[in-house]
Amino acid sequence: MRYELAGIIRDSQTWSSGDVVSLSGDVQIAEGVVLEVGAGATLDLNGYSILNFGTLQLSGNETSFATLTGGTYSTDSTQGVLNSDFGRLEQLYVNSFFSNGALVLDNSLILNSTIEALSANVVKNSIFSQSEFDLGIESATVYKSTFLETTIEVLAWNTFFGGRAEFNEVNFVSEDQAIYLSPFFSGSDVMHHIEIIESYINAEDPDSKIYDADDDLRIRLDILDKSFSSTPITTTEAGFQVGTYLISLSELGIAENSVNPDTSDLITDLYTTSVIIDSGVLAGYAVLLEDLTEKIVRTGDEITSHTISYLGVEYDYDQIDRLIMTVTRDDEFTAEYQQEIADFAPQYADISFDEAVTLIGVNNISSVMLQVAGADGSYVG
Repeated sequence: MRYELAGIIRDSQTWSSGDVVSLSGDVQIAEGVVLEVGAGATLDLNGYSILNFGTLQLSGNETSFATLTGGTYSTDSTQGVLNSDFGRLEQLYVNSFFSNGALVLDNSLILNSTIEALSANVVKNSIFSQSEFDLGIESATVYKSTFLETTIEVLAWNTFFGGRAEFNEVNFVSEDQAIYLSPFFSGSDVMHHIEIIESYINAEDPDSKIYDADDDLRIRLDILDKSFSSTPITTTEAGFQVGTYLISLSELGIAENSVNPDTSDLITDLYTTSVIIDSGVLAGYAVLLEDLTEKIVRTGDEITSHTISYLGVEYDYDQIDRLIMTVTRDDEFTAEYQQEIADFAPQYADISFDEAVTLIGVNNISSVMLQVAGADGSYVG
């Protein structure tokens, strides 16, 4: 189902798998109100803002994330809470200016986003990728998470006002700067309150990834060589995985010749895929979805992860296989669908996708593909 949302939200609401909620204007969540985005549901801010005095809850699961995307989140109230469990935060800006509230991320993905810390911040078992995490002077507890091509910024502040950031069993993996200790404030009583414990950084010299850490700035809890281990923290044999989202060993900086042979030949294949969704799943009729991203991760001959992304949500292929027929991969008919063509019109058994588009026309190809798939009375199987 598709919904629109704008204005002041005074009643709690819950959205479930397949629901897409788009903002048509700025939204304010009233105090005491809970908006819950369930597994497989998407809250698309559509370029607008959410001002939260209540609770915004992302409640996904291991095979289906709850998604928050495309706008600005803030809170002017200490009661405002953004709580994400198996949530996917993408192209999101969390604005801390004059904002308090709490930010709790567990088993979550933060992709292409800027996250400014609120008054209370807890990050566990999560992945930041190509994002910014600006702690300012706020307190934060970060445990067993990975920051991939992500910069963490911490300000120095007077002990009385400043918070304390602790990173424990965390991967910092970046081609450039991983930790930026900002020199914005200065003075003999101004310090950075940051501690790094049993973590990993992808450099023999940690200082090469940390701005001015041991030179001019004051650090109350110093960052030392012993703060870092020599190997990344992994959650599976294949790398660091949250739900169906995997950062491979090679992305973590582990050379192929230094890992167990069972994981050294890790291969990730990405396809642009179209699938037919069986009738009764998204609508009362079968639906063709095009330009989906299919990701297959193999370790040797074994498939360790197989997902399809739709509206920013990754679905485990094994969980949805009985509900779909994969029709094309990278503009080539699949063997399964080629058999459907052969059963429907044997004279076209070997026709390619490009030949079919030329013969039928780009405006008609989708409806014809549905017709062929359903000719035997079943769109799937």
